[in-house]
Amino acid sequence: MQIKGTAQEIEWVRRALLNQCINCPYMDSCDRRAKEEFKQYGEVKFSCEKYIEENIDFLVMKEP
Repeated sequence: MQIKGTAQEIEWVRRALLNQCINCPYMDSCDRRAKEEFKQYGEVKFSCEKYIEENIDFLVMKEP
């Protein structure tokens, strides 16, 4: 997935995607990873924000 936009638009999208996982396209895979980490380490080490950054290319465009 790629998201193109100005720095302000990208920040808005990131915050919207992190909004309690509601309608997040990565919810199932992110949840699986979190459960695996909890079993292995006793805690979740990889945050939602890091997971999204790993799976989405944010392309910041110059404002018109």
